[in-house]
Amino acid sequence: MRDAGSTIPNLTSDSALVVDRVTKVFDGRQGRVTVFDGLSLAVRAGEFLGVIGPTGCGKTTLLNMLAGLDRPTEGAVRFHDEIVTEPSPARGVVFQQYALFPWLTVAGNVEFGLKVGRVPGAERKRIVAHYLEMMHLSAVSNAYPKELSGGMKQRVSLARAYATQPEVLLMDEPFGALDAQTKRTLQLELLRSWSDQHVTIVFITHDIEEAILVAQRILLLGGDPAHIVREFDVPLAYPRSVESMADPAFTALREELWTELGHVSHSGSQ
Repeated sequence: MRDAGSTIPNLTSDSALVVDRVTKVFDGRQGRVTVFDGLSLAVRAGEFLGVIGPTGCGKTTLLNMLAGLDRPTEGAVRFHDEIVTEPSPARGVVFQQYALFPWLTVAGNVEFGLKVGRVPGAERKRIVAHYLEMMHLSAVSNAYPKELSGGMKQRVSLARAYATQPEVLLMDEPFGALDAQTKRTLQLELLRSWSDQHVTIVFITHDIEEAILVAQRILLLGGDPAHIVREFDVPLAYPRSVESMADPAFTALREELWTELGHVSHSGSQ
C-alpha cells in the first residue's frame, strides 16, 4: 500500500499524465463528499494502465479529471507540463454509453472530430477510411447508429477516438454493456490497435479478468476518501490472446485481485 502524499508514484521524465496531490470534493444533498484527498499518480507515455475498484470509489471521477471534463478542488492534473483545465483532442475519451450522433452515418461520426479540427477534406477521407478498416467498419460506413449492434457502435466510438490521433485514450468501462463474446473480441482488437498506435491508455473497469487481459499495470482504488490501495504489475507478455487467460500467472493475479478487492469492499467503500 502506498501513501498518495507528497510523492508521486511512478513519476518519470516520460510521464504523459500526472495527478499531483489532487483533492476532489462534491457538494451533495447530504453535505460535502470528499472523493479524493491528496491523490497522486503518474501514467507513463505509451502505457496501458488499468484502474479497478468498488462501485462509487471514484474511478469515473478520476477519468473525468484526466480528460478535463471536471477539475480538482485542490491540486492539479498535468498532461506533460500543462495543467489540464478542459478537454483536448490530444486526450480522447470512450465511454460505456456510445455517445454517437444519431443523425450522422458511421463515417460521419468518425469524421466529426476531424471537421472540428479543420482537417482538409481529402485528408479527412483518408483518415476515416483507415480507421473504419482498422475497426472492421468499412462495410457499414453509410449506416446510422440505430442500425448497428452494441458492439458495432462501440467500434465506431473507438474509430472516432482514434481518428483524431490522440496521444492519450481514456476509457470508462467501454465494453461493460456488451455480451461476453463481443466484449472479448473488442478487448483483443483494442490490444491489437494499442500495439499498432502506441497510444497511452487509461482503462477503467469493474471486471478483474478484463483488467488483467489488457493492462500492463493495474491500480486498485478504494477507501473513503479513495486512494491507491495497491498497485499490480501484470506478468504477461504481449501479444495477448484468450489463451493468456489460462496462464498460471493470470490465475494467480486474478485470485490476488479478488482477495484485495474483497477486503476493500468489506471495509466500506461506496
